[in-house]
Amino acid sequence: MKIMLRRAFALFIQGLLALLPLIVSINVMLFAFSFVEGMAVRLLGILPATVATMQFIRFGIQLVLMGLLFISVMFFGMVVRTMIGSTLMKWIDGFFGKVPGLNTIYFSTRQVVDVFRSGKKQFFTSPVLVEYPSTGIWSIGFNTGELVMKENGFSDSKVRFTIFIPTTPNPTSGFLAVMTEDKIRKLDISIEEAIKMILTGGMVKNNRMAHQNGYQHSVGEH
Repeated sequence: MKIMLRRAFALFIQGLLALLPLIVSINVMLFAFSFVEGMAVRLLGILPATVATMQFIRFGIQLVLMGLLFISVMFFGMVVRTMIGSTLMKWIDGFFGKVPGLNTIYFSTRQVVDVFRSGKKQFFTSPVLVEYPSTGIWSIGFNTGELVMKENGFSDSKVRFTIFIPTTPNPTSGFLAVMTEDKIRKLDISIEEAIKMILTGGMVKNNRMAHQNGYQHSVGEH
């Protein structure tokens, strides 16, 4: 019975992960329709009552507004790829950078968007085990790459990596740790398997682990 429930829950999580892009897309579409509907109501309020009550007039206005919204977003996409667009984005960055509180939200969102625009297929890379939050307690994390510093802020010359340690059951939030290579143990599981463990609070497990007594491959390899 336990095995059946575990498999059913694993399939549920797999289905949820597969549906996430669709859920996000639907929410964006609902936002667009809500915006268009609001604009249409305002425009219909200006027209005479006899005209405003005609369904084809209402539908026509909504259709035109949806087309204008699509063209506007497409035009903005074209503009940001030009020199003028680049200057405009720098001006917007500068404006939001001066607003306390809002600047943190804005730049955090920008960085997440830039990750996906950069063509990287995976946000999480290289599942690892690290001793966190204290010695003897191990947490699943993701090696997000070597930390390159312009000036050495450490007293030693060891290579360090940034490790994202996600929270359960929401892996989009978590902690960022900077660790030396000898403090990181690479896991012999896929990114999807690691995320499933985090999402389910460990109910869906994969006990395959590699390099228990050290590394055979550098943690810098992705």
